[in-house]
Amino acid sequence: MTDLSEDRLKFVKNKCGDLTTLQLDVTDIAQLQSTIKSFDLVICAVPGFLGFETLRRDFFECLVGGLPKVKKWPFLYKAPFSPMDVIEEYTRPARYVENGHVIVREPLTDSEFLEFEHIGTLESFNSDGLRSIIFHHAAHQKHERKNIALSGACGICSSFERNRFFQHRKNKCKRAGGKSA
Repeated sequence: MTDLSEDRLKFVKNKCGDLTTLQLDVTDIAQLQSTIKSFDLVICAVPGFLGFETLRRDFFECLVGGLPKVKKWPFLYKAPFSPMDVIEEYTRPARYVENGHVIVREPLTDSEFLEFEHIGTLESFNSDGLRSIIFHHAAHQKHERKNIALSGACGICSSFERNRFFQHRKNKCKRAGGKSA
């Protein structure tokens, strides 16, 4: 874990002795790039404008998802926000940035299996979640976001989409007296 505040690092280290800490000023771009270069995963928890500035790098990859504590069919997923919004991400064309240009891909494609210690195999796949981040960070040469879920979730959701279970439907209800609501 990195932080500018030495006091904050000491506090966190006292809470979790196994944690490796390093004082880092994320506004020092050269130091930031040098520090994160050797890591496979970097999590940015810097708030507000400074967080956006920290993300202004050539390559940005984001894996997000709702992993349930208990594996439940049919979705194998725990929506971290509105289920309707999750479905929207799964059905809109997925937008990415490659070589500085916005690229559109089909959602629920390019599935990859990733192995995580203590968790097991998870599946990542295209979904449209970058939204306005694409335009705030247009300087990225590569910028992608994939959903991550328990293995098999992508295939199940693809099947639901192909069979139109994710389509919006307006249901008309009849009020007493036969009038539509």
